[in-house]
Amino acid sequence: MNKIIIPLIALALTACQSTAPNKVLSESLGIQIKSIYQSYNSGNKLKAINAAKVLKPQTPYDKAYINYMLGLMFSNSQEPLKGMPYLKKALLSNELNKPNNQRAHQALSTLVTNAYYESKASNNLKSLVSRKPIVRIDPHYPIDAARNGIEGHVMMSFDILPNGSIDNIFIVQSSPQGVFDNEARKALKRWKYLPKKIDDQVTGYKDQTVRLDFTLD
Repeated sequence: MNKIIIPLIALALTACQSTAPNKVLSESLGIQIKSIYQSYNSGNKLKAINAAKVLKPQTPYDKAYINYMLGLMFSNSQEPLKGMPYLKKALLSNELNKPNNQRAHQALSTLVTNAYYESKASNNLKSLVSRKPIVRIDPHYPIDAARNGIEGHVMMSFDILPNGSIDNIFIVQSSPQGVFDNEARKALKRWKYLPKKIDDQVTGYKDQTVRLDFTLD
């Protein structure tokens, strides 16, 4: 998988401030984060990641930023897919400022897209590519898009709950952007999967991915 190059030094310079109102890291946490970034950029990546994992957020923005930071760090590590759930949590929180939100979305989109196609190419359907649904609802084709001959796709990340239903849908990538998003999301929300069963315990699956193609045949 191609690594995502993120300017972590630049991120460290903005760790204690945000352009959004009331979006500032707690003072003590900001100091710790700067220290972690310094450790990471000096080559101690594992040490920095472990230090970030035990940080104690005091506000929702603190929590979102920690997830954001961990997501980017993992994205540049030997195990980049571990960054996916952190980036997704940070984005779903709606707490990040615009520049960090854009960086997180770009990083997540790159991770998911690369992993999706690598899984397809190797026929490895056990990890990222979603299990086959037992109930699949096809999305409606937007009328305006059909009239104008527009085709495209939407790639989404989602969780499968223990009852087989869908939760935490996140649009990772779409083309053209925004044209098919709503219909893709509405269709996926109605899908059903067989949940996972381990030692008589029923559970779900995290961070599944699906791509829906919209074509005029």
